[in-house]
Amino acid sequence: MIDLGIGAFYGMDWETSRRCSDRALAVVRPLGDAPLTAAAAAAVASSLAYAGESAEAERYRDEAAALVDAMTDAELAGLAEETVGTVT
Repeated sequence: MIDLGIGAFYGMDWETSRRCSDRALAVVRPLGDAPLTAAAAAAVASSLAYAGESAEAERYRDEAAALVDAMTDAELAGLAEETVGTVT
């Protein structure tokens, strides 16, 4: 669902991006998965910002930033390795 929101964002369809990202956020929040929640909140923030809804976008941006800030360097490095792969 996050990918659908991001795809719509790059297609400049802010309404669909917001709708898909909101759905993703509603699903991942109860799971307690900080990285997924941060990604979904950031996707919502981006769609809102580009739609001109700055104040609401800031709320989601702040949520995503707080979740990422609470992660340790090791957690963040692990996420990067999972996403990109280990560079040797």
